[in-house]
Amino acid sequence: SPDKESEGWRTLTPVPDWALAATFKHQWRKPEDIEHLATYRMDGALLGYVVRFRKSDGGKETLPHTWCVSARDGTMRWHWKQWDEPRPLYVPATLLSGDLSLPVVLVEGEKCAQAGHELLGHEFDFVSWPGGGKAWPRASWGWLKGRTVYLWPDCDGKRFPLGKAEREAGVDPAGKEVMP
Repeated sequence: SPDKESEGWRTLTPVPDWALAATFKHQWRKPEDIEHLATYRMDGALLGYVVRFRKSDGGKETLPHTWCVSARDGTMRWHWKQWDEPRPLYVPATLLSGDLSLPVVLVEGEKCAQAGHELLGHEFDFVSWPGGGKAWPRASWGWLKGRTVYLWPDCDGKRFPLGKAEREAGVDPAGKEVMP
């Protein structure tokens, strides 16, 4: 509601130990729609969550769930709000290895980071950031200082779009080249 938005919610990290447990109740999404839950922690401290919902049309909606305080009256509660900047990194192991020689693999998305950790967490620290591909400048990259970092791109390349003549001729879009 407009009243809630005007309260000037800002995120608090880490989440205080006394905070209520998150329920992940959402006005449009149901608990059974949760496809993936990423818990953001660093050195044991809870920073918040990113919840990936499956939509009825088969698409996805990825929302941050953070502990917030209202600038209007100091009320604190869980809120569907992105972290204030700089945003924390997602580290499935909940801490970065103290061994600086262990390389970091930087991937896009919490689900990918979790899968990488489960497969190769003994050889690499896997890390992602909240907000997707366009939000990387908003993350707190200082956590990776002094580390060797490998960038692992998503495999969701797009194809060049069909031109008007191609559409009219019935050209199959899957036959177009993948964009760089």
